[in-house]
Amino acid sequence: MKYPIIFLAIAFCMPAFAGIIRHDVPDHVYTQPSNNPAIDSVGLVVFDTTEGSNTCSGTVIHKNWVLTAGHCVNKASSVSFYLPGDTGWRFYQADTWLAHERFINDDLLSGWDLGLMHIDYDLGVTPAQLYAGEEELLSSTVNTGFGYTGDGYTGPQSIDYLRRTGTNIVDELWSIEGNGKQIIWSDFDHPDNDTYNLFDHPHLSIDDFASTLEIMAAPGDSGGGLFIEVGGIFYLAGIHSFAGDFNGDGILGYGDAFGSTRVSSFITWIQNKINPVSVPAPSPLILFLLGLLATLARYKLVRASNLNA
Repeated sequence: MKYPIIFLAIAFCMPAFAGIIRHDVPDHVYTQPSNNPAIDSVGLVVFDTTEGSNTCSGTVIHKNWVLTAGHCVNKASSVSFYLPGDTGWRFYQADTWLAHERFINDDLLSGWDLGLMHIDYDLGVTPAQLYAGEEELLSSTVNTGFGYTGDGYTGPQSIDYLRRTGTNIVDELWSIEGNGKQIIWSDFDHPDNDTYNLFDHPHLSIDDFASTLEIMAAPGDSGGGLFIEVGGIFYLAGIHSFAGDFNGDGILGYGDAFGSTRVSSFITWIQNKINPVSVPAPSPLILFLLGLLATLARYKLVRASNLNA
C-alpha cells in the first residue's frame, strides 16, 4: 500500500453519489444498454427528508426488496424506486425501509452503511445474487449506478440519471468497526500514469493502471452495485457507500478512491430482514387439546379440594 491505512481514517469522505469515467473513453461506452441481468437489477432511488429530495441508487435482491446504502434511507420520510425500461421509467413506491441498526449517518468508515427498501409489488427484474465468499481482494469488479458524471480530470460535473457501468479492482478490505473488513476499497487509476495509484501492491502490476472501463463512484451512486464474476455468474459483492478526495486536489478523480459496504459481511443480517423467523400460529386442533387439558386440570384441582374439605 502506498499510503498507510490510518490516512484513510482521517481523510475526507462523502457519500457516493454515478460514475466518474476515464477521460479517454467515450461516455456512451459506459452508458450502453446492458444485457446482463445483474446490471439490470440496479435502479434509481429517490428519497425525501426534511432538507429536501435526494437521489441514490439501489440494487434489487428479491422480487420485493432493494438493497441500498444506509444513508439513503435512515432519515427518509418517503422512498421511491425507478427502473429504466424500453418505454421509460417504471415507478415503485416503497412501503417500508430501514438502515442497519448500527449505522450512524456521518460515520461511513465504520462499515455499517447498508439499508433495505420493501416494495409491495413484483419488481419484474432478475434479483442480484448475493456473494457470500471471501475472495474479493484483488478481484476484477463491475460497478454500476446512477447520478453525477465527469472524468478523471474534471470530477463530477453534471447529472443526467443515466446508468453508467465500468470496471475496477478491489484494492483493500478494511473498516474501523465490525470484523475490520466490512468495506471494499477501490482506487481510481490513471490510464498511463502510475503516480495516481493510491493503493499499491508492490509485487503486483494489475492494480497500477486503469482498467479498460475504469470507473469511480461519484454523487448519486450510493446504493449501486459492485459485482464480481464467479463461474460465469455476476454476484453482488458490494453496495457503494462513499468516495473521498484522498490526493487532496479538490476533486473526485484520478488518484482518489471509493468504498462499498461488503455484502458478504452482512449475509445473515440481510436474510433475517427479508425472511424474518416467525412462530406459526397453533392449529385449531392444538388449541382444542390445550383447552381440554386445562379443563381436566381444573377438574382435578376442584375434586382434590373437595376431598380435603
